[in-house]
Amino acid sequence: MEVIRLTETDINVQARQADWSPDGTQIAYTLRRVGVFQIWVMTNSGQAQQQLVRSGSQLSDFLPAWSPDGTFLSFSQTESFVNSHLPHG
Repeated sequence: MEVIRLTETDINVQARQADWSPDGTQIAYTLRRVGVFQIWVMTNSGQAQQQLVRSGSQLSDFLPAWSPDGTFLSFSQTESFVNSHLPHG
């Protein structure tokens, strides 16, 4: 089995939590840019990378999971504190 890197990211971008679609044609994954994780999908060869969820800078999306028939993609979401300002005092 040959291992092939499908994503090329710089030090400020992280791709992780990959989940293959049931038919093996797509991969859903999380990509961290601008301090938050968002859900992306690409082909099984690493082409056609597309952002599926745009939750903004206050929420991080993670753990994408395909439904058994591949028609739905579920994920978890949490509040992100990257750009939050804590009160002084």
